[in-house]
This record gives sequence, C-alpha cells and structure tokens, in this order.
Amino acid sequence: MRRVFALLLAVGCATERGGGSAPGTPQPGPSLNPTAAATTATPEPPAAQAQVPALRLPETVRPLGYRPTLTVVPGQDRFDGTIEIDIDVFAPTSVIWLNAQDLTVSAAEVRVQGAALPGRVIGQQRDFVGIAFERPLPSGQATLRLSYAGRISRRDSAGVFQTEEAGNWYVSTHFEPIDARRAYPCFDEPSFKVPWHLTLRIKSGQRAFSNTPVESQRETADGFTVVTFAPTRPLPSYLTAFAVGSWERLDAGKAGRSATAVGVIAPRDFAPQARFATQVTPQALSRLEAWFGIAYPFEKLDVIAVPLGRGAMENVGLVTFGSTLLLVPPREETPAFRRAQTSVTTHELAHMWFGDLVTNSWWDDLWLNEAFATWMTFKTLESWHPDWGAALDRVSARGRALGADSLLSARRIRQPIESDDDMLNAFDAITYQKGASVIHMFEQFVGAEKFQRGVRRYLEAHAYSTATARDFLSDVSGASGVDIQSAFSSFLDQAGAPLVTAQVRCEPGRRPTLQLSQERYFPLGLEPTAQQSDAVWEIPVCVRWSGGRTCALLATRSGAVELPAAKCPTDLVANAAGAGYYYVAAHQERLLADGGRKLLPAERMAAFQDLRALADAGRLGYGELLRVAEQLARDPHRQLVEATIAVAGGLRDARLVSASDLAQYQRWIRDVYGRRARELGWTARRGESEEAKLLRSSLFKVLGDAADDPQVVSMARDTTRAWLTDHASVDVTLSEAALLVAAQHGDRALFDAMHAAARLERDRHAREMLLGAMGSFRDPAIARDAMRIALSDEFPAREAIVVVYAATHSEATRGPAYDFVREHFGELVGKLPAREGAGLVAAGSALCDDSKRAEVESFFQRRIAELPGGPRRYAQAVEQLRTCAALRAAQAPAVARFFATAHAAR
Repeated sequence: MRRVFALLLAVGCATERGGGSAPGTPQPGPSLNPTAAATTATPEPPAAQAQVPALRLPETVRPLGYRPTLTVVPGQDRFDGTIEIDIDVFAPTSVIWLNAQDLTVSAAEVRVQGAALPGRVIGQQRDFVGIAFERPLPSGQATLRLSYAGRISRRDSAGVFQTEEAGNWYVSTHFEPIDARRAYPCFDEPSFKVPWHLTLRIKSGQRAFSNTPVESQRETADGFTVVTFAPTRPLPSYLTAFAVGSWERLDAGKAGRSATAVGVIAPRDFAPQARFATQVTPQALSRLEAWFGIAYPFEKLDVIAVPLGRGAMENVGLVTFGSTLLLVPPREETPAFRRAQTSVTTHELAHMWFGDLVTNSWWDDLWLNEAFATWMTFKTLESWHPDWGAALDRVSARGRALGADSLLSARRIRQPIESDDDMLNAFDAITYQKGASVIHMFEQFVGAEKFQRGVRRYLEAHAYSTATARDFLSDVSGASGVDIQSAFSSFLDQAGAPLVTAQVRCEPGRRPTLQLSQERYFPLGLEPTAQQSDAVWEIPVCVRWSGGRTCALLATRSGAVELPAAKCPTDLVANAAGAGYYYVAAHQERLLADGGRKLLPAERMAAFQDLRALADAGRLGYGELLRVAEQLARDPHRQLVEATIAVAGGLRDARLVSASDLAQYQRWIRDVYGRRARELGWTARRGESEEAKLLRSSLFKVLGDAADDPQVVSMARDTTRAWLTDHASVDVTLSEAALLVAAQHGDRALFDAMHAAARLERDRHAREMLLGAMGSFRDPAIARDAMRIALSDEFPAREAIVVVYAATHSEATRGPAYDFVREHFGELVGKLPAREGAGLVAAGSALCDDSKRAEVESFFQRRIAELPGGPRRYAQAVEQLRTCAALRAAQAPAVARFFATAHAAR
C-alpha cells in the first residue's frame, strides 16, 4: 500500500446551483445559511460532551448511511462537498463528534422528528470536528447535513490527492487507515460499517469511478457532469474510494460465479500497458472464489493504475495500484513484473473476503486483513503457478518477519492501539509476514481442510459486518475440532522471535523422546529486560524424520514428547517443511553440510535462516555460515541461491570484510557464483525457464557489485550505453542490473548521461531504474550531486528520494548520505508525503557504527518523533545501528579467519 510539489493554493471549486436532481439522487434538506450557522447563539454544551475526543469517537451516536456529494476538478487544489449522514442517537446529546482533517465545515444542521436544527461547529482541529446544538438531540434516528470544503494534495498519497501523468492531472484516493476523514466528515473507524451513496460533480469530458457501478449521470449547464453511483454494501469509511480524470477503462470480461464485470483503468494513452492486468485479474478472482466457497461479494471489480500511488489498496470494487505495479510497456513485461503483479493482485483480491466482506472491528486486529491476505497469496500461487516456488517465497517472508521480530522495539501482531502512530506502524512485517507465518503454522498444525472449514464458517457468520480475533479463532477451533485460541493468542499478544532447541534422547527398550525447550531470540547488541527474556509461547512444533512425522504443542519453557518411531532417528528435522514460526537453536549446520540433500527445499531455506540468526546472535561463527553458503550456492532452487547471495554479497557493505581481505573476498565471490553464472550464461537461451532469467539477474548483480568482476562490469557498461540509446536493444531481464552495476563503477560522464536520460524519460519504470542507479555511484562527489536532485523540482519527490536511499547502501557513500540528510532534513520532510518523512532515519541506522550512535540519537530522536509513525521508526533504527555494529565487532575476526583459510586452500 507503501511522490511536483507546488504551493497549495486555496482554489475553490464551483458548486452547482439549480438544475434539479437526477433520478435517484438524494433530495437536499432545508437550505443552509453558512453565516447564520456559524453565528447562531447557543448555550455551551455540557463540558463532557464538548471535550474533544482523544482517539476514538464517543459511543453516543452511530451512522446508518452516508450520502456525500463532492465537486472534484483535477488540477484544482480544493474540492467542495456536502454530506448527509443518517444517524442513530443512542442517548440525548448536545454534540455530535465526527472525524475530519484538512476540512473546513461551513454549515451544519440536523433533521430530527420533522424539524431542522442548526448546528454550530466546535473543536475543529486535527482528526475531529464537533457539531453542537442549542438543545440536546433526542434518542432515535436523525439526519445530519454538513457543507464543507477540503484539500486535494499534490504532496501526499493519502486522503484525496492528485498526480500528473503525461500533462494530465488525476485525482485519486487512499483512505486506509485514517484518511477518509480528509474526504468527508465521518465516523472514520472500521466498526462503523454502513452503506454509502456517492455523487460526484466532475468536469464534462472527464470520467469518474467509485466502488459501485454508475446509477445515473446527467450534464449541467455550467459544464459539469453529475455522476451518482449505486449504493454500496455496508462499508467502513476507509474502504470507500473514487477517482476523477481522463481515465480509460479496458473491459477485462466477466469472472466468477456471478459473472462479475472486471475492468482495468489507466491514465489516458496508457491503456496498452495494462495488457497483463486484464488477464490476471479475472483469473485471480475465480481462484479465490473457489477456495473461499463464497461468490465474489460485490457488484463489480475495477483495478486502477494511480500515478505515483503507494502500493495497492483493496477498496471494494475499485482496487488501486501504484501505476508501476499495474502498467508496463509491452517490451518490459518481465517475469519479475508478472510475478509481482500476480502476487499483489491476489493479495488485494483476497481482501474482498478478508477485510471487505468481513472487516476487523478495530485496528488492533488489522492482521485479520493483512496477514490473511498475505498467507492466501502464497497458498493460491502454490497451485496456480507451482513452478514459481511460492513455498520457498513463504519461508523467505518468514525469515524477514523473524528478523524484524528480533528487535526489542518489535510490536505485537495484535498491538494495542493508543495513538494514530500505532495505527500507522501496524502496516509492517509483523502484521503481514509474521501474521501470515503464524497462520500457516497453525494451518499445518490443525490440517488444511479443517482450517479451510473454519475460515468459511468465520466468513459466513460475519458477512457484511465486523469481527475480532476472538471470533476468528473461535470459528476455526469450532470447525476443526482443535482449540487453537490460547496457543494462537500467545503469538498475537506478545512480541519476539522464539528460539527452539530440539534434541532426541534414546534409551534401550523405550521409544525415542524428543526433548524441547524455548527461549526468546536476541541478536548481538541488545540488552533485553527480564520480562522480555522470560517470554513463553505455546508453539506447535512439527518434526519429521525418515518414515515419520509428529507435532507437539510446547506450551512451557521445556517439555518432552515420545516419538512414534520404532528406532532412534538420526535425521530429525526440527521444523518440518519450514512451517514453524521459530528459529532452531542447534545442529542445523550438520543438516546443511552436504547442501541439505536430505531436506525439502523449504527446510533448507529455514535451516539457513536459523544459521544466520545464530551467527547474528554470536552463537555461531560467521565462517561456519559462509561454508554452508558455499554449498547452498549450488542449490537448484533460485530462492536458496539468492538467500546465500544476501549473506555473502552483503559482507562488504556490512563492513565485515577488512580492506586487507577485500581481494580474497572478491576472488571467493567470483569462484562461488561465477561458476553458476558461466553454467547459466549471460545470454538468454531459447526455451529457458523464468527461474533461469531471474537467477541470471541476481548473479549479475552480486558479481558486479560485491566482486567487481571485470567481465561483468564491462558488460554492464556496454549494456547501459545500448539501453540509453534504445531500451529495446538489450535483454530486458538484465537492464536494471546492468544500470546498477554500471553506475557503481561509473564516472561523471555516465552520471550526466543517466541524468539527461531521466529528464527525458516518460516511462515511470525506466525513470525509477535510472534514479536508483544515479544514487548508486560510489564516488562521494557524484553521490552528493545525485542527492541534491531530491531537493529540486526535476522529478516528483516521491520518485527522487530513491537517490538518497540508494546512497545509504554503499559503504563508500553512506557517510555522505547521512550528512546530506542531516543538512537538509527539514527540506526533505517538507517535500515528501507526511508519512514518509520518518523513513529518513534509515540514513543513521545504515552507518553501522556505534561511535556514531549518540550523534544519531541526538539529531533524530526529537525530529522523527514529531512525524507520523516516527517514535517506533526511530527506536527500530537505533536498534538496527546497535546490532549491526555489535555484529561487526564480534564477527569480523571470524570472517577474516575464513578468508585466510579459503586463500590457503586455493
């Protein structure tokens, strides 16, 4: 879901006068006099009712339905709106509190019991607006009507925002989690799930889209078109959406049991780039529908490519994608692009059931949406595209989650929400990847068919409503006959990565016994509290050996289970199929000594992650890890080779390789990965697999970056020169790797050529590749010039910031990048979307130097804390700096010994 700035002018949008109402358009209530409404003398309401809410709205009023009418003109920086909200007043109240941000409410009234009562706006500040009345509203139903104006941002990618593509402006929305309040004063919490009936006034000749099909459309005398959309099913505010501009819609046919109309929407002239989306979207819908056993639950399905949009968002019937996720020139349709789009599409459409049909009641259960959609993506791809290796991708995601979970500042999956920051921080690896990994672990523990029955029961029981973690776990437990509530909750309600020790004990005349124990894992450099160290989970531990498999629930610090084995197993795998969300503490290097030939590919991946974690904790020397990496670098599965590249290829920039060992390190990289590259060849072969194409790019990068391989560097330069002249003249699967490697070894002339090309480049994919490469030059002087681009208006700031982040990846330029961020912090924050500014703290954590920690803390602590989502981002960055520095101090000698031995052996 994860960018030309200009002064935002308060340009008012025209409002419709006269002309009557289109059929089906809600009739307006009594006319409002904004001046009168603002000056009516009313007594102050009781203090308790007049107090601005702290986080959540009072429970005295609930919405029953919304009827907003908005005038939206791309290119203008304001919109006008009215909204009618049918409400249920539970107890007499003098104030109705709503969520609102960047909205100016000019008039308000309520219609109740046949009378119209004017309201007075109070407490209009961040997040909330109150409407006060001269006498308490009685219990029962009423209709609140508001007139207001709002902002169409050119900086942000949240709320109502606009972006430019090929000279045309497009207005789009992104409301999750708390930005619907930027479009309409509303009850902006997920538990308020009711129908919406939207009307948009747009310039004639433009097009508008929303969650539902168009109900009516009419032209007005002042050059506007009034578009009314059909009422929605019950929706929370954050799942509503609209888009206005010169869009084109491609018909992708009909899909699913109900023959749902599917379309792909793109900016004008970009529809030819949506070819793959028209194919994959209906296919994904049908596959998900079959697994859930429930027909697609909404009226239509459009997916829309938003220029400079962030990630993707599962709005009912109008799923938004950042345009580079959905669109690509036909010649650039690489395996990587197709897989990324298929994965993201599957994830977002899985939300139509998990998140949209059934919605989490509050943001602490966001995992019910995001973790499940992540898990469902892997599950769907395993059967849809078995050659893609989704099982290995799942274990890779598990490893990223365990890494994030290793920090002391790691949040829980079900983190209590006490501030807006907590909501924003919830969209992270803990919610997505950890949540998905825990779901997979319990699915394997319960059984796939039983788990599926539980999911279907949950969806049917809470359709078009909201639910909680307790509801989900109760339904799965009831349908499967296995009570998982306590065990699953032990992973939801506490942070941390479990570390499990598993040993087989065999005695004559008795069945073998599996001895288990658990502790919380910590990497080097952290100082946990006693409470953090004492964490205990209820862990489903599934083990296997030749001829057998069993699962046990380890609910205490240690325990034992009898194995159903006739003899003592010598090949026990302590995490069968890599499905468990835990590290294994011992003996993994023995299992992988021969490349893990007796293990399943997923088990090899999990075991290698275990070894890296043990090395990061100082429990294993890095030399042992690198010896295993040598073996796995020859594995037939691409993902495993890339896992070793992440370790071996990252030693240099992690400062684990000294200057005296650099030449030997580079020879080792060329020996380990060059052999594989030569077998594969640098030229694509007819009929070769997609896996071969993807692996070739990864090998090209590690040989060019870590090893400075002369042949690869020369090829990168030649390929880049050809690409700058004609993109179609080079192998598209190698173009990005070639640009990166050429830049890392490039000079000022190459930088200037890339800069000039980026200015002229119309395709966002190509421009992003160029900007990333421009931030990767190792010459500090060139890096500083590249980073200054982020302060200019040459490119949208959301694109240009990549040059700064790219500079933090190289040891040669991370110091200049850190200095640049400190010198220009205010300017950068002012250009970036508000919620992306906190990411700048990465320039400090990338230093990997404990002597800089006090300086990093002094500069960033207060500044980052003031930004949305900042406090946790800051805490994580400081921990990452500490752990990286501690690892370097502890393991650099082991790395030096390894390369001394490797040199002697050669």
